[in-house]
Amino acid sequence: MAATIRICKQTDKDEVVELWNAALKQWPLTAEGFRKVVGTAEALVAESEGKLVGYVATRRVATKAALLAIFVAPGQQRQGVGSELLNTAVGMLRRNGATQLSLGSGVDADFWPGVPLNLPAANAFFDAHGWSRDAVV
Repeated sequence: MAATIRICKQTDKDEVVELWNAALKQWPLTAEGFRKVVGTAEALVAESEGKLVGYVATRRVATKAALLAIFVAPGQQRQGVGSELLNTAVGMLRRNGATQLSLGSGVDADFWPGVPLNLPAANAFFDAHGWSRDAVV
């Protein structure tokens, strides 16, 4: 599936919240809750046929960066969208000076301290991309 990766715009936020709630049903968010969780993050979206199908949020302070959230629409998972988002986000962070990348918390504010253990597909995704739950890459 071909998706276009682009910077998330303010006008995407409602659709991103819907996407979050579809992909992460166990942690539903309102628009206000979403703003509090990742509102100041640098974010990218994956778009296909006029619809958002993926999202990644990062935060960077000096040379340290964190991947705060990444999710893909349930019907689009395991088709390369998450990998494309991850690779694009990591490349962007590296080009902007990040030398240390971590999952979840670790930059300037608490978020998730890594990947929740009750998301086995997410853990497998990061394992397949060479990430570790106990190290910074």
